[in-house]
Amino acid sequence: MAIFHAYALYPMLSNEALKRVGLFFVLNGIATVVEVAIWGVKKHWLRAVLAWVFETAIASWTASAVDIPRGLANLRWWEICEAR
Repeated sequence: MAIFHAYALYPMLSNEALKRVGLFFVLNGIATVVEVAIWGVKKHWLRAVLAWVFETAIASWTASAVDIPRGLANLRWWEICEAR
């Protein structure tokens, strides 16, 4: 997935952003293997919280390298997606 996303996003992102996108997917794979090794198939609220915190942290780190045009973050999704 890292290679696919880096290839697909290559024309749009800087080298730093591409590295972070690639690392995002590699780290997700490693985290999944570690999570299963520790927890197995057991369900627990702590497992969900730890996964959520990890995903939020690496997603924020990845997104911080992506050059989002100024003002784009202020768009309201319902104004873009509204059927006319």
